[in-house]
Amino acid sequence: MTDERDDYFGEQFEQEFHERRSDYEESLGKFLVAFNRIEQCTFEIVATAFQLKGLIALSDKTRKVFRNLNACRDVLAHLMTDIDDLGGINLERIKQLAEDRNNYAHGAFLHELKDGESTYVVRGKNLIQANPETLYQLARDSDDLADDMERLLILLRIKAVHALYQGKR
Repeated sequence: MTDERDDYFGEQFEQEFHERRSDYEESLGKFLVAFNRIEQCTFEIVATAFQLKGLIALSDKTRKVFRNLNACRDVLAHLMTDIDDLGGINLERIKQLAEDRNNYAHGAFLHELKDGESTYVVRGKNLIQANPETLYQLARDSDDLADDMERLLILLRIKAVHALYQGKR
């Protein structure tokens, strides 16, 4: 006679593992795509703010530096003191979402064998609950922030073009 525990860690466990992993992959994918919008908007806002301030266009070499989100956040923090429109950017939220992104994207998926219920992401020495609902919420938060940043980017671009035609660039 087979032990129920042995049976659980057989086909049933494998099926549940694949379902949980699939849910995790889908929710993580949505979060990563949404977060990429934030990264792109951050870079574009910095580049447009430089144009608005009359600074030279970013060279290819400089653009590579500003592909680093932390560097862009630091530059934005300084630009916020000069450009009132940038005051609405929530740099702390960008930082927190970036940390979440790094933890989930670079962590290893783990389905707990002891109870068969818990799913985690292992990041260094930390176990982070791998809850698809949390990842979907992070995706929604990222999309909302990216939407706000895209609206700001449009406003900055209009102002930059207006300044260019006014000769104030």
